[in-house]
Amino acid sequence: MLIAQISDSHISHQGPFDSERIAALGACVDHINRLDPQPALVVHTGDVVHNGTEIEYEMAAEHLNRLEADLWVIPGNKDHRARLQEALPEACSVLNGSSYLQYVVDLPTARLIFLDTSSSETNKGRFCEKRLAHFDQELSKATKPVVLFMHHPPFEVTTAPEPFQFEAREPVEKLEKVLAKHPPLVGIFAGHMHRHFETTWAGVPALTMTAGAIDLRKGSELGALQTEPYFCLTDVSPEGTVATTLMRAAPQD
Repeated sequence: MLIAQISDSHISHQGPFDSERIAALGACVDHINRLDPQPALVVHTGDVVHNGTEIEYEMAAEHLNRLEADLWVIPGNKDHRARLQEALPEACSVLNGSSYLQYVVDLPTARLIFLDTSSSETNKGRFCEKRLAHFDQELSKATKPVVLFMHHPPFEVTTAPEPFQFEAREPVEKLEKVLAKHPPLVGIFAGHMHRHFETTWAGVPALTMTAGAIDLRKGSELGALQTEPYFCLTDVSPEGTVATTLMRAAPQD
């Protein structure tokens, strides 16, 4: 099963990099649509837009709605949950009794869990008891490999000036304890750090996807290709083996 990941497109309106950011998102959509075989789905791991405005979401949706594969999104710290859901109503779901965009998608060979890690107070990650309980419950019901998507990485990104991007350690420690109870988790995919980084956390392969907004990228992991649009393509086998490739969104010949 193939999963394409886009992250941190930061689509903006009346900013200095508007055209570059929308062009990069469009290039990723175009390339993903040309893939053969097509991915089972495309996931945007947050910061779809930069200021949370309606017009920015309209700009982003114009491209994201062109995807041939099913799209799922989670909010980042720059996103406005209600406006994100309004712009892409079929690409996310609200956790019962809350405003959190946190949900589960079951596919024939895998269960995908989408966690809302956004805080209303800071740009860093937050994970309350309600969100943790929902994750625990859904992970415990899994009978096939589970892939986890979230905006803020729960692990330290050691190449970044601030490696840890949650408000506090306690919720991350609780999340790690939940993972220890339920072995089917096979991959963690995040964004937020604006750099490509791969590691293992709680015994699970994990990564952060580089920013779709090229002007906001950090680090030097991409070398000479740092100014190219990228997405991530992950193959999840029925046995739970995960293989990830960073894909340059090449222009069509």
